[in-house]
This record gives sequence, C-alpha cells and structure tokens, in this order.
Amino acid sequence: MDLLIAVVIYSALLAFTIKIADLLDEHGLFLFRGAAVLFGILWGTAFVFLMWLHPLLASFWLALLLHWIIFMKFDFFNHALALAIILLAILWKPPFVDWNVLFSALVVYTGIALLHRYHMLKKNLFWNLNGHVFLLLLLFLFLDQQYSLLLLSYGVESAVYHTTKYVAALQGYA
Repeated sequence: MDLLIAVVIYSALLAFTIKIADLLDEHGLFLFRGAAVLFGILWGTAFVFLMWLHPLLASFWLALLLHWIIFMKFDFFNHALALAIILLAILWKPPFVDWNVLFSALVVYTGIALLHRYHMLKKNLFWNLNGHVFLLLLLFLFLDQQYSLLLLSYGVESAVYHTTKYVAALQGYA
C-alpha cells in the first residue's frame, strides 16, 4: 500500500475508534454487546499499524501515548486494552524513533495540558482543536519537508476525531 494512503487510512481509523471507544464508555452510546472491547482492539491495532509505517509517525504518536499515560487517560477497560496491544507491539517489534520529534511533541502536549490544568491558559477554539500541535508540525515542516507526513497524519486524525465528536453530539452523545 502506498505510504500516504496508509497514513490517511490508519490515521482516520485511529481517530474514529478512539472517539467511538469514548462514546461507548463515557457518553452512553450502545452499539452491541462487546462493542467497547472491539473498539479497544481496533484502537490499539490502528495505532500500531500507524506507528509501524514510519519512524516519524512512531515518534509523534508515541509522544501522544506518553502524554495519555502521564495524564491517566486510560481510565476504562477498552482504553487499557488498546494500551496493552500497543505496548505488546512495541515489545514485539520496537519502532525506530526520532527522539527530537518525540521529545518536542511530548513537551508541547504536556506543557499545554499543564497550563490548562493549573488555569494558566484559557480554553478557546484554538486550544480545543489542538492548534498548538499544528503550529509545532508547521515548525517541523519549515525545517524539513519530510515532516509533512506528520501534518497529514495529525490533520486527518483531528478532522475525523472532531467530525465524529460533532456527529455524536448532534445525536445526543455529548
């Protein structure tokens, strides 16, 4: 499969499965018995396939994974199942990592989250849509065109995640 097509498919699948997993646990969505488990498996699998596509993708998405761990976002069984799949995949086939990308993305994610947590930064549409991450990726892109892969992945993931969230809210699952 062509790299760009794979990035789009796996990024979209990751976003969709993350949001559906949240809706099943936290917002009362019911699809069928076992749906939460299935979406936890799909979430972990999509993350793994995306991570294995390219070292830059691995670095960026592992930074987000570490951010989720630091802020204890794995608070339901299907979240923990996704994390277990990801960790087992890392142990089985460790991805190559660009430490500059991993560290800078982790600092941006965690720094902004800490500013929000301690009320040092007002929430607005820019922060709610993770505009700060897009700024980081644009800075990377300014440094080297290879980082366009990250911008594509995160752009697709954000668009699908927020579209799924919006459609769910229209259906009463806010």
